[in-house]
Amino acid sequence: MRKLAFLVSAAAMIVFSAVPATAHHAANAVYDLSQLKVMKGVLTRVEWVNPHARFHFIDADEAAKGGSPAAYTLETGGPAAMRRMGMSGAGMMKIGATYTVSYRPARNGSRLGLMSILEFPDGKKFSQLPSN
Repeated sequence: MRKLAFLVSAAAMIVFSAVPATAHHAANAVYDLSQLKVMKGVLTRVEWVNPHARFHFIDADEAAKGGSPAAYTLETGGPAAMRRMGMSGAGMMKIGATYTVSYRPARNGSRLGLMSILEFPDGKKFSQLPSN
């Protein structure tokens, strides 16, 4: 009876430990990794959260053309991954400043992307993914 209880417990631990791993999406399922788009964007908000930090931009080029401002949300790795790249925290970015961002667009055509390269106004760059 003890052996059966142990086996049932072990099987349950294996099954339940696998559930969170399958809940996370694969980047290539959400983003078109074969495309790399570049945008000059005015930073409007930073969400320094897990599992993905998010940066919100208004497309500065579109706004300069007199079009309606297009708001984009670009995801990155979480805060720990960003720190490993050299970004010390959300406060290092200035709301209202213009950044050049390279990103992989969402497959569904929404204004969502996976940030690949973030270039600061002073030319300093942070790279998360290969830029091709």
